[in-house]
Amino acid sequence: MNDPIIEKLIAELQLLPSVGERSARRMAMRLFANPESGQRLAGSMTEAMQKVIKCPKCRNYTVQTPCLLCQDSKRLSNNLCIITTPQDLHTIEISGAYNGQYFVLHHLLSPIENIGISDLGINQLKSLFSQSNEISEVILALPYTVEGEITASLIISTIEPFEVPITRLSQGMPAGSDIAGMDNLTLNHALSQRTSV
Repeated sequence: MNDPIIEKLIAELQLLPSVGERSARRMAMRLFANPESGQRLAGSMTEAMQKVIKCPKCRNYTVQTPCLLCQDSKRLSNNLCIITTPQDLHTIEISGAYNGQYFVLHHLLSPIENIGISDLGINQLKSLFSQSNEISEVILALPYTVEGEITASLIISTIEPFEVPITRLSQGMPAGSDIAGMDNLTLNHALSQRTSV
């Protein structure tokens, strides 16, 4: 049994995704072995927690308002990609396949996790459409899960009155996969949305 301060640090590190007690304990011991690194990490975390906010336009994390992506005049202002998390935004950005605007939900609807409509920023999304007539396409980049489908239905019903075309990312067999390793839902979508060659 360690001192309460050490145990508290280990418990706090476990709040990070995919970090169990053993990993948290190793991290804590590494920080104690290199106090300068630990102090820098603590300083960076404190600064980030004090300064990082959600962009008032796209809801991505930022220290500027609006964020750098929303300020970028080279981005297409008529396309809006609705995504679940800032990590999704980062993944799409590094792909280089999209150069439009974003709206980050931060969650999917989930009554089990007590995540409702207000948690998704739906009123903010409505305001975005009410204030701008530039948007000519909405791309729903949400997962094909039960929660993703329910969330997609909510968003579609929310923005349908604005008469903007809505598309979804295609789905099906990932490159390099085989049929035996696919789940039933993915295989079903791949078969029902097959394309001509």
